[in-house]
Amino acid sequence: MKYPQLLLMMVVMVVAVPLLLIIPSLSELLWTLDLKQVISKLINYPGFFTMLSQSILTALVSVSVVTGLTLISARYLLALKQSGQQTNQHKTQHSWLGILSMPHLAFAVALLWLAAPTGWLWRLIPVETPWMPWFDRQYLVSLWIILIAKELPFMWFMTLRALQQLPLERWLLIGRSQGHSETRTWWLIVIPALVQRLRLPLCVVAVYSLTVVDLALFAAPQTPAPLAVQVVQWQLQFNPLSQQLAVVGSVMLALLAVLVCGWVRLQEWVLFTWAQRLLSRAVTKSELILLKISRVGRVLPSAFMGLAILLLLALVALAHGRGWFYPALLPQQWDFTLWHSEWLFLAMGAWRAFWIAVVVASISLALCIVTAEWQRARQQKIPMALLLLPLFIPQVFLVLVWIPWTDTNLFWVAWAHVPFSYAYALLAYLPAEERFEQRYLQQSQTFGYSFWRAWWAVKRPLLKVPLLTAFALAMLVSIAQYVPTLLIGGGRVSTLTTDFVALSSGSNSSMQALYALTMWLLCALVLVVLKPRATAAREGEIQ
Repeated sequence: MKYPQLLLMMVVMVVAVPLLLIIPSLSELLWTLDLKQVISKLINYPGFFTMLSQSILTALVSVSVVTGLTLISARYLLALKQSGQQTNQHKTQHSWLGILSMPHLAFAVALLWLAAPTGWLWRLIPVETPWMPWFDRQYLVSLWIILIAKELPFMWFMTLRALQQLPLERWLLIGRSQGHSETRTWWLIVIPALVQRLRLPLCVVAVYSLTVVDLALFAAPQTPAPLAVQVVQWQLQFNPLSQQLAVVGSVMLALLAVLVCGWVRLQEWVLFTWAQRLLSRAVTKSELILLKISRVGRVLPSAFMGLAILLLLALVALAHGRGWFYPALLPQQWDFTLWHSEWLFLAMGAWRAFWIAVVVASISLALCIVTAEWQRARQQKIPMALLLLPLFIPQVFLVLVWIPWTDTNLFWVAWAHVPFSYAYALLAYLPAEERFEQRYLQQSQTFGYSFWRAWWAVKRPLLKVPLLTAFALAMLVSIAQYVPTLLIGGGRVSTLTTDFVALSSGSNSSMQALYALTMWLLCALVLVVLKPRATAAREGEIQ
């Protein structure tokens, strides 16, 4: 491989430099502040401790529930893998990638409309229950439910990747040879190893839940709002005190990110301790309980796919229904003229978001390839935690650091998207790349091919499915970016995501549903275009 140092510099310039800007920018910002006075004003700000508690609770509850649901669903993934039906595995991966394609804002609109106290679900089942307000808008539990439901497909996707790297058959065979049941072997051996491999994705979920802004603007309370939302609002206010509060608040979010990542490690320790002390005993009752829980986990992915279809139908109905009053099951009439009146604005936002995503995904995928090949050439593995660092640092904190170094145009907005899209693309690409047999590449080079020509002719077709998966995931991540687009773009660069959040404060639910549906269709278009190519590559049609 030629020029490995030059290729590494490319990664450093695009990914590491944005992170290194933290040091001079933060030092300059904090140096100009009277920290004691600003911290005092922050602590005495009305509702500050409520903001803090809302953010911490959201992160801890979300990651804890997502961890539990992921682990009880993992048995289903194992059964799918052991079936030996590779086609079903790929179909399942594409189905979950399809669920991942749901923009989280569109997901939130549809879920709240479906399950709110006056929503579609309770019109079908007109029975009032104590937990109906959980799905009301501007209610903290609503944000928790939306975050849990939206992060589950991501964790299932990462779990499937992790399971493919574990010698499951050998471990289960060893467990049976020692007289353990498959359930006990699963929880004693497989689950601890799986949790270790899911540590970084779970930290990503925890930090995202702590610092989410767009979803919190739509679903969480705003009096007071969670801390990340308040930091953005301070930054958008053009007075010195608000700007100073935004800087100190973003630093506090960065410190809280360390705290919630520590919670993930604590979960892991508790699970290991519980498995060793309880499941290593001959406790039949505990084993039966785990068996029942695992059976429940088998239906979760299928139930989620059904929910996704139902949410899509709810969006379509809400966007086109007119005169729809509670408790009517259907609107008085269907009206599709809203598409015509909003088409220009929808097309502009979608077109800009699409091309930004294409550029960002192309750069991100190229950097993923460079990173993987540099590691192979030097036989040095860069720690995954270092490569995924943009996902562990609160997005609000990073963007506020970047603002003094950037300008309000498309170039800098795309630049700000790259670190996040690159990190997610790595999660999708590296596990498959690490399993690749390098001897294929070496043998082709013996015929006189250069490294990159051999890579293009041999390795690219064999890894086309993970390459396209990483490209699609990077595009979806870019389309969904709100904070970098809003703050780096300075309001001059608008996409469907920023337009939707601007509409979310209004009361026109049909307009919100229309924009949410357009976002969903744009993300689905990415998969519709890329999936046939991935299928053809898998079947050997693309040489």
